[in-house]
Amino acid sequence: MSFSIDRLLAPNTLQAFRDSHYESQPFLIQRASPHYYDELITIEAVSEHLGQAKLSSTDIRLVKEGDEMASREFTYPARSAFDGLVNQETLFARFYDGSTMILNAFERHCAKMFHFTQTVERAFHATVQANLYLTPRESRGFGPHWDDHDVFVLQFNGAKEWSIYDSPDVLTTRNRLFKEEDYASVEPSLRVVLERGDLLYVPRGFVHRARSLSEISAHVTVGIFTFKYAELLRRMLDDPESHAWLRRSLPVCIDPDEFPVEEFLAHVRAFLATTDVRKALARLRDQYAGSRMPDATRRLMDYAELPALDRTTRVRTRRSFHEFAVEDSFIVLKLNNRPIRFPLEAEESLRSIDDLEEFEVHSLPGDLDDAGKVDLCATLVREGFLTIVEGDATRRKA
Repeated sequence: MSFSIDRLLAPNTLQAFRDSHYESQPFLIQRASPHYYDELITIEAVSEHLGQAKLSSTDIRLVKEGDEMASREFTYPARSAFDGLVNQETLFARFYDGSTMILNAFERHCAKMFHFTQTVERAFHATVQANLYLTPRESRGFGPHWDDHDVFVLQFNGAKEWSIYDSPDVLTTRNRLFKEEDYASVEPSLRVVLERGDLLYVPRGFVHRARSLSEISAHVTVGIFTFKYAELLRRMLDDPESHAWLRRSLPVCIDPDEFPVEEFLAHVRAFLATTDVRKALARLRDQYAGSRMPDATRRLMDYAELPALDRTTRVRTRRSFHEFAVEDSFIVLKLNNRPIRFPLEAEESLRSIDDLEEFEVHSLPGDLDDAGKVDLCATLVREGFLTIVEGDATRRKA
């Protein structure tokens, strides 16, 4: 089972978090539970990954006191046998010298982290990326800075002191000018030491900086890249030339003082009044759904075990982006924006799967008989919506 959003926010609920802190205020959970994230990530697993993997220059960044090292300084030279790969001797030499390692998009390298980011994506309907930060003792990677996306910080090794300052802007954008020196003598609104098992949420725009203490600090920063109302507006403006007046050329002499502002705005309002907002929102949603990376865990073993699937087989839903719709005489499962059609009599069974997570085929609700449930689940396994529970085939043969 993957690390859930409920477990991430416990003892709080997702709804309580959205109501009280989302996009508005930092949020801290101090758990006094050093092994809280062990089922998701450990320093030992990260050490093994760094020691065995052939990492490319795009996988890792090195930063010390705000200065980022060029990748050519810690990778093998061009045209060598290891062109583009990280030189681990140099990597660890820089780490010993105080540089923070940043492993970008760690969900690409760790199945557990991939499943977790999928869980967060489903909770926020957003693109999610998990970057892993390893900071040597008594060191700092970045100086004061702000992010243009919200982040959850999961501290899984060591401790780090965080200073957070009030946001000078409301829900800032990347266009805002930032000067690090402005925060040299400003007192933070929140200063806290994150210990193993703790969680910190920092909304976009809140300036922050952090420093490790007496041992290696390791945390995962889970970035949430949401769609904004401004993006919906841009999508609504996809086809302004459908309005005849807006197809006209601007005045030959573009003089701001002479420009017919009110006339122009009147036609913009007329265009927006006829724009289908729901259709524009659906296009945004389709864009998001079509860009999700599918969960292919155990797809090969699913193929191998599929012929033995029967009424007693245990299956589990994958954490895919999906939705249901009734079209003509079919119930349609849109899986990562890919439509799969089923007869309407399968609707109750299909919709109930979301609430079950893991189940035996015969226990699926609905009017289908056992043969129909087996056929339905077999199709869903082939399509990647369900997976056969690991070890179930062996258990049933015993």
